[in-house]
Amino acid sequence: PSQRNTVQNLLVMDVHNRDIVSHLSNLSTKSQSDPANEWISQIRHSWEDNSLFIRIGTFSFKHGSEYTGSNSRIAITNTTKRVFSSMALALNSGSGASCFGPAAVGKTETVREFSKLL
Repeated sequence: PSQRNTVQNLLVMDVHNRDIVSHLSNLSTKSQSDPANEWISQIRHSWEDNSLFIRIGTFSFKHGSEYTGSNSRIAITNTTKRVFSSMALALNSGSGASCFGPAAVGKTETVREFSKLL
């Protein structure tokens, strides 16, 4: 079961990354908007001074290096990316954030996914 979860998680992340690359390459060929702005809005990881940083927009957070195992992941959609950006902005300003909406639409799972990211 653990190996199956790992493969599923890798597939979810690969599909998301493929979609990002496709979207950015289409933007650069069509020149509808600045691809650099689109890139900045994505969830990015960088390695600096022997530490892993997660970046979303102008928000930068040092990864806690905590291994949580191979937990299941949710598919990252445009809505989840907007929620991640809003939560990152709230964390960056020292505020809190909460999701609201109808029952059973994935609010709790989205917050959990954001916490796994960090």
